[in-house]
Amino acid sequence: NAATLTGSSSSAKYSTLTLLPPEPHILLPLLVKAAEVEHRTIKKNPDKPRPVILDETWRSEFRAYMFRIPPYYHNALKRCLRPILPASVHTLLSAEGIEALASQCFS
Repeated sequence: NAATLTGSSSSAKYSTLTLLPPEPHILLPLLVKAAEVEHRTIKKNPDKPRPVILDETWRSEFRAYMFRIPPYYHNALKRCLRPILPASVHTLLSAEGIEALASQCFS
C-alpha cells in the first residue's frame, strides 16, 4: 500500500522517490551561482534578453565536477541540466567537452 509507505492519508496512491545527483554538495552551489548570475543579468535589462556569462572560476569548478562523476551519470545529468543552465555553458555538457577534459587531465 503506497499510503502506508509515504505515511500520508489513505487517499494517496503513489509514493515519490527523489534522487539526488552524485556529489550534490558540489553541484547545488554551482547551480545556485548560475541562477544568481542569470537573475542579475535579467534584472539589469528585463526588456532585452542578453546572454548569461559565467566566470572562468565557475566553469572550472563545473568541469571538475563533471570529471569527478562516473561516466554512466553523464547522459542523465546532461539531460537534466540543459534546461536549467544558461545556453552559454551548454558546451560544457557536450560529450566532446567531457572527452577533451579527460584528455587534458591525462596528457
